[in-house]
Amino acid sequence: MNALIAWFARNGVAANLLMIFIILMGVNGIVNRLPVEVFPQFAPDEVEIRVTYRGATPEQMEESVAIPLENIIADLPGIEEIKTSASEGSVRIEIEVETGHAARDLLEDVKSRVDSINSLPEGIEPPVIRLEEHLHEVVTLIIHGDMSEYDLRKLGERIRDEAGRLEGVSRVKMRGLRNYEIGIEISEHILREHGLTLQQVAEAVRDSAVDIPGGVIQSRNGEVLVRTEGRAFDKAAFEKIIIKAREDGSHLTLGEITTVTDAFEEDRVVMRFNGRRCAVVHVARTGDQNALEIEAAVQDYLERLTPTLPKGVNINIWNNRADIIHKRLSTLNDSALMGCIFIVVLLGLFLRPAVAMWVCVGVPVAFMGAFALMPYLGVTINLFTLYGFLLVLGVLVDDAIVTGERIHAYQQRGGTGLEGAIKGAQEVAIPVIFGVLTTAIAFVPLLMVEGRRGQIFAQIPLVIIPCLLFSLIESKLILPAHLSHLSTGKPAREKLSLLGRGQRWFADGLEWGIDHIYRPILVKASAHRYVTLCLFIAAAVTICSYSFSGRMQTIYFPPIDSEMATARLVMPQGTAYEVTEKKLQKMIHEGKALQAKYTAAYTDPKTGETAPRSLIGDIITTIGGQNIAGVRGGPQSGIANLGEVQMQLMAPEDRVHFRDSAFQEIKTRNLVAEWRKNIGVIEGAQEITTRGIIGRTRDPIAIKLAMPAQDTSAQTTSLLTEVARKLKAELATYTGLFDIHDTFERTKEEVRPTLKPGAMQRGLTRAMVGRQVQGGFFGHEAQRIQRGQNEVRVMVRYPLAERQSMANLENMHIRTPEGASMPLASIADLEMAESYPYIRRSDLARTLYVIADADKFDSSVDLEKIREDIEPKIAALVAKHPGMSFEFVGESRERAESFAALKLGGIIVLLGIYAMLAIPFKSYLQPLIVMAIIPFSIMGALLGHMIMDVPFSIMSAFGLLAMGGVVVNDSLVMVHYINLKRKEGTPLLEAVRNAGAARFRPIILTSLTTFGGILPTMFEKSTQAQFVIPMGISLAWGVLFATFITLILVPICYLILEDTKSGLSRYWNWQMGRKPEPTAA
Repeated sequence: MNALIAWFARNGVAANLLMIFIILMGVNGIVNRLPVEVFPQFAPDEVEIRVTYRGATPEQMEESVAIPLENIIADLPGIEEIKTSASEGSVRIEIEVETGHAARDLLEDVKSRVDSINSLPEGIEPPVIRLEEHLHEVVTLIIHGDMSEYDLRKLGERIRDEAGRLEGVSRVKMRGLRNYEIGIEISEHILREHGLTLQQVAEAVRDSAVDIPGGVIQSRNGEVLVRTEGRAFDKAAFEKIIIKAREDGSHLTLGEITTVTDAFEEDRVVMRFNGRRCAVVHVARTGDQNALEIEAAVQDYLERLTPTLPKGVNINIWNNRADIIHKRLSTLNDSALMGCIFIVVLLGLFLRPAVAMWVCVGVPVAFMGAFALMPYLGVTINLFTLYGFLLVLGVLVDDAIVTGERIHAYQQRGGTGLEGAIKGAQEVAIPVIFGVLTTAIAFVPLLMVEGRRGQIFAQIPLVIIPCLLFSLIESKLILPAHLSHLSTGKPAREKLSLLGRGQRWFADGLEWGIDHIYRPILVKASAHRYVTLCLFIAAAVTICSYSFSGRMQTIYFPPIDSEMATARLVMPQGTAYEVTEKKLQKMIHEGKALQAKYTAAYTDPKTGETAPRSLIGDIITTIGGQNIAGVRGGPQSGIANLGEVQMQLMAPEDRVHFRDSAFQEIKTRNLVAEWRKNIGVIEGAQEITTRGIIGRTRDPIAIKLAMPAQDTSAQTTSLLTEVARKLKAELATYTGLFDIHDTFERTKEEVRPTLKPGAMQRGLTRAMVGRQVQGGFFGHEAQRIQRGQNEVRVMVRYPLAERQSMANLENMHIRTPEGASMPLASIADLEMAESYPYIRRSDLARTLYVIADADKFDSSVDLEKIREDIEPKIAALVAKHPGMSFEFVGESRERAESFAALKLGGIIVLLGIYAMLAIPFKSYLQPLIVMAIIPFSIMGALLGHMIMDVPFSIMSAFGLLAMGGVVVNDSLVMVHYINLKRKEGTPLLEAVRNAGAARFRPIILTSLTTFGGILPTMFEKSTQAQFVIPMGISLAWGVLFATFITLILVPICYLILEDTKSGLSRYWNWQMGRKPEPTAA
């Protein structure tokens, strides 16, 4: 390595070419190979099966669709878990792919198995099998105005299609409006009058759609295609369809006996944006598309579109995720600039400005090296990689500072600049190289976190580690060549300029402080080293005891204030749309009241003008669905008992412009709590939930109960609900838990016709009756026609007035095989039962989840203790029912997985650091001196959390592991210097005391630059930064605190180790009868 350093130092052209090559590779990565996205996109790890059987109950879907499909795929290799959800008319099966198995291979295996099954019921739609994909929204557009639903949909389709044709855009979805449907309604008495059935009408409509190829006519003039085609596409064409011929030769048409409507599906959903009817258009990215380019294209399109919109119609951007990237790139630029200025000022004062400038060059070189490697590591430019760059900013120049400081020291002694550059770089080469490696190893545990959250946080080390490696290359091969041209020697003070004299005053002041303050302290501490060590241990125990005695809050994963406040209403199943709309008004009213309350003077940062502005911006309400605008969870539409209110809040970093400082400190969670309190009780509501935090992917308490199928479905459900009821009662005894419920709580009334004995004598079967009931009330799907991009169903059914009551069902006429008709009530008993809107299954067993929420900011709520306390009670309940099992899922499982990764990561970090220290020291014991600094530096991290009033979380713990790799670097430099001087023959005590003085300056400078580099991130106000702030606090405060410990504790630990070795040697010699050898003073 020394030869390589010397060669590059002497060959400045090679060093510059290496630097230019790294920069060009980085630029190429940014421009051509790195897509820009908001959140990282991962390869799908689940195969999804979706089956639609319109009109079927969840229980029917489970028994006739879900169970056969599960059984046919259960033994396929590569399956980790099978999760099934059955709801009205559909089944969704999620197949989790086993780690290491190719998802696409499993997809093909599943398709092959499903294609072979022939026991699925008639009438179901073909199963859709695909790899699960998420919609990665970039920009969400809200089209709103006083328009009819039809006109709004037409405008939405136009905007969707035009946006989809923009350059760089390939995926656009429209939501918030019903799908088109052609309804053909015919009354029962008209059917009887004409001797028809619904089935016959539906078949006539179906047979009217003809498109049959007839081959080719080989004429003399060429080939002529033959095609028999006839298809209706609109209301007028459907009304002309012939149902049957009359005896007089005339025809009975559809329009004569039915009401044909060309409108929308019956399941209503209405969204309003600030009180006006609206539609939602999501513009998303796929593959390597650039989020910033997509957003720019959409913004340009909106500028051209807005003047052409109908009067009273507007388009607003509801959720611009690309704006987050713009802000974070701006933050990175500002932080890098501030960091470089800080480094230049700091190093310029205590070393020299030229050294500071060339040290700062290492920052962009390291960044460009990381950009060059990121495509090969499967990493993109996204929110978390940008925060990785911010975190590494302070650590990045440590190796360059140590190298630059040593070169500066040699050059001050005289000789040529080249000689000083080579000697200085070579002297600290070993500690710098192994110091960077220990830092890189410390970030490895973030790569070991499992699950989707682990994939997200893995983005951070995949940026930090390449940055560190390229900073090492720059500091060893490029920096010495640049510093070799500096002048040498220490010019007389009178020959310096005014600025130079000021710089000399600071540099000499530091030297004076080292000689007159630090050295005497070190002399006393080394003379009383055992007392000093005891004082350090006592201080560490005191701080740790103080921290974990309730004065510092601990939490698994910090809930982060969101920029959206959401309230959701769930009415009982079967509630009419109009009732849900009426009940939701209370939520809307209280939301608008808060909007008015939190309005104050606000200074626009762009214009400088001050005007009243509310903390709460736009409000979207949804009746008949939830999350259609895409804030959290999957979208639900056309469900009459669901309602939602979403309020967009001002971003935290923008709230600083309120003139009233109280508005700057308002927390989303407090605002949402006030909203929930004001909403109060809504009569008849089954569930009211409010949410104003992000980062919560799982419920705090979630217990899964699983039961294999019993003799009947009802028996299985009864056993699960019985245990769930007792479990909820047990959870209710714990203070701090609320919203305790299970997934079987919501029920819906169900009518089940049971044939009387006389019905079978008339030739009726349960299947025949069921199909006729289905046709009358749900409808017969006669056709599907394609109009543009829209697939339109054609449904034949009774008019709505004949489908609204039990009396309608009882009086419905059933046709026998002989052609007679009679009311349903005369041939069947109508039994009332309860049906569950959702049935969940896992690994071939029906499952039920018992869920409880908790206030994570309440220090008295210990979720881990609750889990440990209730686990044996659940085991006792479950043991009474053979076959039933339980497990903690949700946050409990995630916590267990994360802490397992943390423990394993801690072991890897400690072993890795030990190896990286033992190799250069060539000692088994000296690494322990350096590593002794780690537990003491934890004190600084704990103090940092208390000072900044941030709860200690799992991210703080991962920050501690990263800190462990950083804090040992200074100790490594110091111990290496001591060993170096002892090899030269310097007495032990003198070598130790001289090492402290000689390494004081680089240790102080590297620690201050690390702290200063991370400082902007710690005070970042943005919502997304809150995820990494705990990690930054652990890293920055731990390094800062460790600095002062390193300067005292490492030298005395070195002396104590030598005392111990000397004592053991004397004891061994005494045991062997040898005379002890004199030790060095």
